[in-house]
Amino acid sequence: MSDRDQRAAEYVLGTLPPEERAAVALEARTNAGLAAEIAWWQARLSPLADMIEPVAPPPHLRDRILARANMPSAANDKVVAGLRRRLRYWQAGAAAAGIAAVILAGTMLTGPLASFGKRGDTYVAMVTQDGQTPAMLVSVDTKSGQVQVLPLRVERPAGHSLEIWYIAGENAPRSVGLLGDGDTLTSLRVSGIPLAESGVFALTVEPPGGSPSGKPTGPVVYSGTLIRQP
Repeated sequence: MSDRDQRAAEYVLGTLPPEERAAVALEARTNAGLAAEIAWWQARLSPLADMIEPVAPPPHLRDRILARANMPSAANDKVVAGLRRRLRYWQAGAAAAGIAAVILAGTMLTGPLASFGKRGDTYVAMVTQDGQTPAMLVSVDTKSGQVQVLPLRVERPAGHSLEIWYIAGENAPRSVGLLGDGDTLTSLRVSGIPLAESGVFALTVEPPGGSPSGKPTGPVVYSGTLIRQP
């Protein structure tokens, strides 16, 4: 994935810091290639809004918004319709931020890990720190037996390695491998790990080269749950 591709993806996902986001938006006005990448990602993610069940706003919300805008309560239909469209967008963004990241991972990665399904279904996970900003995207493809990892905002502790683990239910954690340096896409081949939806990928801080015991020895700093890519 090129730098332009990744910036466009993170722009649409909403993981860029405010300054970088503003810079990408400004550049897209004159860079046709970047604008096309942004449009492509937006098109791929737009169906997410349909996955979110609508939530009715409080009855007083409309009047409060119109009052702040110095509009009469009986505002014209175009204004009300516009508010409703924006409200739906905000709801989708707030309720499905995690899902968006996961779907994004599935669309830009090709993954793998045997024994998830006979047809090679793809499962993805957004790995975060305490459920906040996405730190890493994981894609699992059942057909090829690989796990593909794309770091986004990972802080690597000095003098240590970050080891990736897979945990299914009450089973013991199984090591998938070490997270490489930098923010480039990493492909890890694994075997003999029975994957299951709702399984968890977690990263722990380990000595250089990984856990000497084959079991997690350091704290869990990032984690995320697998879901099936729609």
